[in-house]
Amino acid sequence: MNQILYSRKKEKKAKRIAIALGILFMLAILVSVIFYIININNEKILNGVYVNDIYVGELTKEEANLKIVGELSKLREKEVILKLNGEEFKYTFNDLGLSYEKTLLSRAYEYGRSGNIIADNYTILSSYLGKEYKISEGLEVDNSRLDVVTLEMIANIKDSTVNDTHVVENDKIIITKGHDGISIKKEELKEELEKILSDNKKENMLEVPVDIGKANRIDIEELYEKVYVEKVDASYKAGETFEVIKEVEGISFDKEKAKEAYNKAQDGEKIEIILIKEEPKTKVADLDNVLFKDVLAEFTTKYDQSYTARVTNLQVAAKNINGTILYPGDEFSYNKVVGERTAARGFKEAHVFSGGKVVDGLGGGICQVSSTLYNAVLLANLDVTDRTAHMMHTGYVDPSLDATVVYGSIDFKFKNNRETPIKIEATVKNGKAITKIYGLKSDKDVIVELESKILETIKYTTVTQYDNTMNEGTTKVLQSPMNGYKSEAYKIIKDANGNVISRTLISKDNYKQTSKIVAVGTKKVEVKPPVVQIPDEPVVTPPAVEPVTPPTPVTPPEDHGSDLPTGWDTPENPYYN
Repeated sequence: MNQILYSRKKEKKAKRIAIALGILFMLAILVSVIFYIININNEKILNGVYVNDIYVGELTKEEANLKIVGELSKLREKEVILKLNGEEFKYTFNDLGLSYEKTLLSRAYEYGRSGNIIADNYTILSSYLGKEYKISEGLEVDNSRLDVVTLEMIANIKDSTVNDTHVVENDKIIITKGHDGISIKKEELKEELEKILSDNKKENMLEVPVDIGKANRIDIEELYEKVYVEKVDASYKAGETFEVIKEVEGISFDKEKAKEAYNKAQDGEKIEIILIKEEPKTKVADLDNVLFKDVLAEFTTKYDQSYTARVTNLQVAAKNINGTILYPGDEFSYNKVVGERTAARGFKEAHVFSGGKVVDGLGGGICQVSSTLYNAVLLANLDVTDRTAHMMHTGYVDPSLDATVVYGSIDFKFKNNRETPIKIEATVKNGKAITKIYGLKSDKDVIVELESKILETIKYTTVTQYDNTMNEGTTKVLQSPMNGYKSEAYKIIKDANGNVISRTLISKDNYKQTSKIVAVGTKKVEVKPPVVQIPDEPVVTPPAVEPVTPPTPVTPPEDHGSDLPTGWDTPENPYYN
């Protein structure tokens, strides 16, 4: 009985102990979780953490970074002596491009944060109890800066490895033969330097690790492949696209002679290899005689040579156009090629139409060049993309075959729709403005004729202006007249035998009439009788004086457009009001 009671007491005690241990375990877990949460939300690095002997504990990542940068600035001034082949070279770590890995800060920050709760809590607790955690690697030497240093050291010692070199001077290659010698083991040198950085106690004098280096020798075959350039004659390809192939000068040298000279040469000796250059037979400039050998179209208009300002404008415009080359698909813009009409660019004041009257304007007359070009473009069967008729008819081309231009608003444009390039030749001399379009004729070419058809003539009107500065009974023609027209232009396509293939309407145009403006004088003319001297003796009665009749005014005959004033037909801007 007693044994049973004793056994029951023992069981109750065991249960109490188990419950107590359970409570203690739960409390430990709860405390651990609370401890972990408190520390996991801490933005600072744990106590006792070092990065290359720089204490960063109890600092945020940003604060630690600033501290490391500050300490590294001091470390960069640290000197290191490199010994190579009996020579000493002194450098600072700034010369060697000292830097550190940004991942070091992350490693420092993750200390005590990267494991499970138990492990992290143990780490955190250990740090509070004084345990240190050191990250000793991560400081680096920059490879490119180290390259500079090693080259500098090698250049200043004897017996260093010197590679073969070559330079091209004028018409020859000069090879300088190198020699075998000492070479620096750069990777090993870098490791040793970084050990000095990670261990401040390490001596800052270092024997540079070296090896017996073999000089890099020039391979004559490889050199030939680099130098060789095949000669290419200029040519062109026509088809869906047009391509000009530019000429290329051929370059080579005698490989066998070069090999022989190289093999005989001693280390340090120079070898000269003469380059052989081969001029191409055909150059791009020579293609003009091929690509532009045929006249595809030509058109001529006439002008009055006495009006020098207008002639100058024609010549400036033609000069800008002359020599223009358009490749297949290129578009020509008259305003872009001729440019703005300014005095600085050589243009002068000449007659233009403005508000139905003839006035002076800068660049007057250059519409004759655009109209001459327009007709040549039509005859060459090119694609006109932008053309505008004048407001009044011009005398140098038939109605509906003119093209006016105004810089900044009205342009004349066309495209080269041929398979090969075209070139424009524009000249102004001896009273003639001539435009020729050159190219390469093909079997697809046709004969083009132009037809101007007047549908209606609008008679000009006469406007009288009274002028009190002119004597009464006198007149003066201020502006000669020109009839207006309604007209059409057609392009007629014929085959080589003259058979009409098509007749296409190009444009319909309306030209306003230009009024005849006549000034009539209104100033009164005072007529005084002649003075007669009467002698004292004898008295003679003077004869009767007949009244003097003023001259009858002469009215010029009606003008139908044949006596236009010089330069009237230059409506550079017919749309001014």
